[in-house]
Amino acid sequence: MLEAFFRSRERRQFIEGPLGSGKTFTCAMKALKLIVEQAPDGQGVRRSTGLVTRTNFTDLEASALRDWLELTEGRFEHSLGEFNWASPANHALRFKLEDGTRVEADVYFLGLDDPDGVNKVRGMPLTWAWLNECKDIPFGLITMIYGRCGRYPRMDDGGPTWHGMFGDTNMPYSGHWLYEFAENKHPEGWAFFKQPGGLVKVDGHWVENPAAENLANLPPGYYLDKTHGASEDWINVFLAANYGFALDGKPVYPEYSDSSHCKAFDIPRGALQLRAGLDFGNTPAAMIGWRQPNGAWRWHSEVVTDAFGIVRFAELLGIHLRTHYPGVPIASITGDPSGDVMQSADTEERDVFRILAAHGIKAAPAPTNDPTVRREVPAKYMRMMIDGEPGFLIHPQCKIARVGLAGGFKYRKLRGVLEGITSAKRDKNMYSHVVEAGEYMMLGAGEAKILMAPMPQPAGSRRQPTIAAGVDEEYFGLE
Repeated sequence: MLEAFFRSRERRQFIEGPLGSGKTFTCAMKALKLIVEQAPDGQGVRRSTGLVTRTNFTDLEASALRDWLELTEGRFEHSLGEFNWASPANHALRFKLEDGTRVEADVYFLGLDDPDGVNKVRGMPLTWAWLNECKDIPFGLITMIYGRCGRYPRMDDGGPTWHGMFGDTNMPYSGHWLYEFAENKHPEGWAFFKQPGGLVKVDGHWVENPAAENLANLPPGYYLDKTHGASEDWINVFLAANYGFALDGKPVYPEYSDSSHCKAFDIPRGALQLRAGLDFGNTPAAMIGWRQPNGAWRWHSEVVTDAFGIVRFAELLGIHLRTHYPGVPIASITGDPSGDVMQSADTEERDVFRILAAHGIKAAPAPTNDPTVRREVPAKYMRMMIDGEPGFLIHPQCKIARVGLAGGFKYRKLRGVLEGITSAKRDKNMYSHVVEAGEYMMLGAGEAKILMAPMPQPAGSRRQPTIAAGVDEEYFGLE
């Protein structure tokens, strides 16, 4: 499958497979092959521009960039060009071929978490783009990136010999756009290559798959060794290369179990108090739900956008509420309190909440933006059983939030000597916004007050500090 993918020249092509299967390095070789295949112009120069991107630069540096440098700087007698750790990082390839022509290609490496990353991509005239771990990139960004391909070299200079995008990824979950395109829709001009898994199940047990690719470059027993201590879902997705529901990294919500907390439910009749939560930025999102009379929480529907302004988002949210909850009173709409700042794109310099109000969405800032408090509110209900059911349920129609809770919303990885260790900061990605909207929804219903209420103290009691044995209490001014 690696060979077929390497030779394919479809405009949009993607390879899916297990860990260690050689996907990333094959993409690096494919990119270099495309650079060399570009036809020379009238001066005998093969000119092209490529983009290598991923949701964040830390992961990009540890995967695609590492393999690219191993190929271009470690597999040839002479360096192929100069690598610059600028913003974005770039590799200026300048080398001659045996036929006398010269390659002049620029390859840019950009994490989409760059504060201005998306805008940088929008301005790039590209020949091709390589999307590393493409299942984590929102589809709207993928179509935008493809729109930049084929813009260089200019047609009056001969144009690109081949232009398009290609990507590598571990297996997506069932229902992901990659799954739908590869298995159901089969759109014209798209090619998907699914590698055999590193493991297969025989008589209920995982065994190594002799048909797996890249085994010669892996230690003996590589795939079986990775099963020790791993969950069945993780093995099924990352080692056996099956579509499934498992994500890597440290999840923000380890309490969430998709099999327990995801269940279809109806809108209750009667005195329902609808709640909504909002997250802003360039990808505003909303979660709509309610608190049951018995105190349990239900996340019912989501509104997820990509590259939307706040006015368009307000219009979309209004349509969603009128369509799905006609006549249902809304008890609260609560948003990220950092939205209570002036919007630079708004000519009247209004804050988000004033703009929303002007378009019929009466929202208020959440009482706190403390990520610890925000996380603990849904987590508390995920740990509870109320009247024989989980205290927290999410409807299956909340596709993005569901994946976020299952692990798509995770903590950021640290770089350098601490690579592989996660920080306390959340990784902002396509799943984080709608989950955070759900957090704000619950805060707006007063959950923060319940969580942050001081513990009652017995009358007349006074909490005393604990002093280590052997320490002179007089040093602390204590009797």
